[in-house]
Amino acid sequence: MTLIKSISGIRGTIGGEPGGALTPIDIVKFTAAYAATLPSRKPQPNGERYKIVVGKDARLSGDMVENLVVGTLVGCGIDVVKCGFASTPTTEMAVLFRRHHSHRIPQPQAVERPQAPQRPWRIPHRG
Repeated sequence: MTLIKSISGIRGTIGGEPGGALTPIDIVKFTAAYAATLPSRKPQPNGERYKIVVGKDARLSGDMVENLVVGTLVGCGIDVVKCGFASTPTTEMAVLFRRHHSHRIPQPQAVERPQAPQRPWRIPHRG
């Protein structure tokens, strides 16, 4: 699949030649271009930093794409809220939630669950 560019974004098969398929170079290039357009599209009051919500899907390339996008946005001086695995509608809800609430979106916390007691496996006798 070649690199497809449209009003709704970019898509393509990971790997190949830059500009011809979806490569890490293309991901960084398009992410940086998006970040560069923010000041002209939506000026921030009092010089506040921009905040972008990033979600990913469960494809094998999801982690790589997320890391490239997040790293590029942070490098451009933008705060990032990572949603982890999230569909497009779920990510949109995180954006709307953030827009309508003055506090930050709580970040997931690592919680240690108590270990269940170890039980020996029993094979039921069928007879």
